[in-house]
This record gives sequence, structure tokens and C-alpha cells, in this order.
Amino acid sequence: MRRHSRKKRKRRSYELRRLRRLYWKKPRHKLYTPYISSKSYFSNGKEYHIKAPVDFRLLENTQECVRFFRLLKSQKKAVSIPNGKKFQRIDLKKVKHIDFSSTMVLGAIIDEMRDNAPVCYCSGRLPDSSKCSAYIRQSGFLDTRYNGHGVPYGQSFGSKSLRIERGQTKLDVQKVLSIVSIIKRTKDHLKVASTTRHYRQMDVIKEICGNAFGWSRAINRQWTLGAKFDKDKVTFVVLDLGVGILDSLARDYWDVLKDLFMNHSEKQVLEGAFLRKYKSASEDNNRNRGLPSIKKAFNDGCVEQLNVLANNVCLDFVNSKKSKKFASNKNKAFDGTLYSWVLTADSFK
Repeated sequence: MRRHSRKKRKRRSYELRRLRRLYWKKPRHKLYTPYISSKSYFSNGKEYHIKAPVDFRLLENTQECVRFFRLLKSQKKAVSIPNGKKFQRIDLKKVKHIDFSSTMVLGAIIDEMRDNAPVCYCSGRLPDSSKCSAYIRQSGFLDTRYNGHGVPYGQSFGSKSLRIERGQTKLDVQKVLSIVSIIKRTKDHLKVASTTRHYRQMDVIKEICGNAFGWSRAINRQWTLGAKFDKDKVTFVVLDLGVGILDSLARDYWDVLKDLFMNHSEKQVLEGAFLRKYKSASEDNNRNRGLPSIKKAFNDGCVEQLNVLANNVCLDFVNSKKSKKFASNKNKAFDGTLYSWVLTADSFK
């Protein structure tokens, strides 16, 4: 077995002792992530931190981003800390491009690992790029995070996120009112008349959330809604880390045989789901009706720039040439479903 130099062994020992001290000193009532210095420390010759891709845009650089998220969830580079918990470091230092979808997925995975057993905390470095660093702050990713000294980053006014846990109960009134408030804030941001109806935009969120409710395998079957307020537009992302649309479809023997003979790819199957060519695996009467209604809302101009990421397929409803199958099997696919769309003033006409 290859041995480390004495200097590296001392550095590793020092970092682990300091990590344990910081862990026991953390405020118990706060969400706190232990801090590690920027100098990397080693175990068995491997670095603990996980490096994000330079192009950290999930909808553009899907394959590399999904690979990064899968590695993060696997906790293969996590180090053990007291009480059977784990810790791993995320390195965003070299990120040059980023989008709202990536920040939403990253935040959801970190929260899921914190809530799941064994508990795994995460710490990391913001990008050196001032533009990307500012984007992360404006996206709301740091709203519930603390720095290395246990001080909260504070609330971002450039975005609004809502985390909903359904379990086996119905969506409560408070959560519904929160969704309505996001839509109303969207109208105010886009300077749309308060009397303008927004039922179609609410229906899109309800239909998407119906799919998230049924198939989320996250803790407490939770899903996340996020909105980022930019100039003249608002970007929405709905995410659930469940089984994905493709795995929730119920294709009978003749459907499978037909897809096989016609050489239908996963991309074509997912496109067919939005045309209601297949049933839902849950066999509920209302299931799988939401997908065609989402597509219809896009065709009617109620939502813009609609993108759907499910399993190993990414659909671009604006430009079908950009739709793609980015993974050859489930071991390299995205665990869950992500919807991304944009609202502008024209969406409410």
C-alpha cells in the first residue's frame, strides 16, 4: 500500500481533528455545515471534494451535470464524522456558466442528504467567477445556508422557493396560498395588471405538482418549486427526486411491442406521454392527464421556453432538435423529473 508523506499525514490528521471540534461546537438550533479550509486533505490518496463541471448548466450540459449530481448523492467521497454522520465538500471554484435548474437540483440533493439517514452534511466553495457567484446568491441557494462561522447568508430578494412535503396527506391551505403569492409577485414583477387572470399559470403548477406527488421517492415525498425574478421574465423550476416520468408510465404488452417494432427511442416515448399515448402505472383516472395539459398551455402561449428533464431524456419544446437522450442506461440517468419554464408579460395575455 502506498504511504503518504509525513507532511500529508499530519495535515490530514489536523483537518479531521478540527472538523470534529467544529462539529461539536455548532449551534444545535441552526442548519450548520462544518467548515473545512480551502486546502485539500487526503484519505487513501483521494481528495474529498467533488468538482462541479465548468459549464454547470443542467439544460445545456446535461450529461456532465447529471454525472456530478449522481456522484454527490452516492456519497462515495464522504468522510465520517461523529455520531455516524458524514461530510463531503463541493467545489464550484471553476464554474464559468450556471443556470437556475442546477442551483435548484443542488440545493434539493443537499437537503435530502441532510434529512436522510445516514446524515451527510455538505460544505463548499463559491465560484471564482463573480458573475456565477452573484447568480448563486440571487437564485436563493444560500437562503437557508450558513457560512463557515455559522452566520446565515440572509434572504435573497431575487428569487422565491417553496419546499412542500406531502406524505400521505393533501396539500394544506398555507402551501396553496404560498403558491398563489408567488404568482401574484410574478405579475407585479412583470408589471401585469392585477385584474389579469392567472388561472392557466396556476393550472400548470397544479398539474406538474400532481405528477410530483404521485412519484416522488424523496424524503416525505417532497417536491420543490422555485422562481427566479430576472429583468422582464420569471424563470420557474419544479423538481422532484422521484422515479421520473418514463418509469411511471404503464405500457401494456402491445405498447411495448409497437415501440419495439417502430424503433421508438426513450425520447419518442416521453414525447408520446405528453400526447397521452400511455397510461399511468398508478392506474388512477386523473393520472397522465396533466402532461398533455402542460403541453397545451405551452402551445397556447401561457408558458414559454418549456423544458422537461426526466430519467435519461431532456425535452426542449421550443426547439425539438435540442431534445436529446443523454444517458445510455438508468445507472447514468437523472433520478427524478424537472420542469423548467419562463413567464413574461405576454404569458398573461
